[in-house]
Amino acid sequence: MARAEEDVVFGAELNSPARHSVVAELLLLKECSTAPSSIEEPLRILLLENLKSQGGLASLEWKERGIVSMSLNTHKSAAGS
Repeated sequence: MARAEEDVVFGAELNSPARHSVVAELLLLKECSTAPSSIEEPLRILLLENLKSQGGLASLEWKERGIVSMSLNTHKSAAGS
């Protein structure tokens, strides 16, 4: 549980693993749009499959980049939706 109101953004704690994962996903997607050749081939293949649905994005896991699998509801909460 968050200690102070400012530690919570849109229902997700700023330092939660889910929040860090969503930020890592966002950075990965930005990297895909600016420098797609820098993304590892296995990760590109995984992204193509998982970006077909919201649930697929939420279930994406790539621990080397700090991205963990979670439920769609947790993902939406951590993203601030």
